[in-house]
Amino acid sequence: MVLCLPILLLVMALMINFGTVASWKIRADAVSHYATWGSRSRRSLGPRPEYWPDSASMANGGASGLDLMETWASHPVMRGPELVHSVLDGGMTATTVNSEIFDPERGPRAGTADLERALPLLTTLGNYHLHARDALLSNQWQFSETGLGGNSHRRVQIMYDLSDPSLETPFARLVEAREENLALLLRDERLHPLDQDHEWNEYHARFPLVIGTAPDLYPRLRRFCSLSHETAAERVEDLVDRIQGRQAEEDQVPSVAERAASQFRNMYQRVIDELEALLDLGTAPPGAQAEIDRLQRKIDTLTQFITSQQSGN
Repeated sequence: MVLCLPILLLVMALMINFGTVASWKIRADAVSHYATWGSRSRRSLGPRPEYWPDSASMANGGASGLDLMETWASHPVMRGPELVHSVLDGGMTATTVNSEIFDPERGPRAGTADLERALPLLTTLGNYHLHARDALLSNQWQFSETGLGGNSHRRVQIMYDLSDPSLETPFARLVEAREENLALLLRDERLHPLDQDHEWNEYHARFPLVIGTAPDLYPRLRRFCSLSHETAAERVEDLVDRIQGRQAEEDQVPSVAERAASQFRNMYQRVIDELEALLDLGTAPPGAQAEIDRLQRKIDTLTQFITSQQSGN
């Protein structure tokens, strides 16, 4: 029994030493993580943790040798050097990729924490040393650091070289079509009811409490992030349905024309209600009844149009 006591005390000492080293190891990991995130772009390292001894070190800075095994890191659409794709006539072409935009090794940061302390028991074993390192990717792909004006701006123009006008690629045609559409929106007054109709704006100025600003009825491709052609095709088909409308009984989608007609019909009805209230009070402007009759005829026309759209005629 007497011989077992030293062995028991030794095991207990080792257990206490192990628990102490393990707890400080966790603290070192937390400090290195804290130092790493404090070195991010537009961040500053906060106060030193109270539990971290003054004799221990804590630092941050650039990192190297990050283990980046993600498959996207080397995908041609992001890393290039060229993106080879097919064109509508069946041929093949290539677009130069800006490999720096999504460079996974651009802007890595690392934080370190080092600690050397004596063991609480069995000090003759010497001091123990702990080193912790935490790394992350920073300064990556934020719109402000890629030259974009906002997070919703299209990245195609900075990801790929579209400067060659003779380059017949889907991306070049996309940019050209977008520019043509913007020019068309500015000069074709028939498209103004989609977001800047003069009549709606006039009624908003006259009755701001009941008539809001002109609604934005332009159909847009809903945001998605995918390399799947099937997913892209589904989103495009959904956009077409929202433009043309879909009359399937189980899944009806109103067209742009139907939604615009409904919005204007409701607006006209609110104007009529306001004018009739002014007539009852005797404060209506001259020609109010004629304006009501004119708006009612518009409502009837829009109602017939909406009914024909919903019936598929």
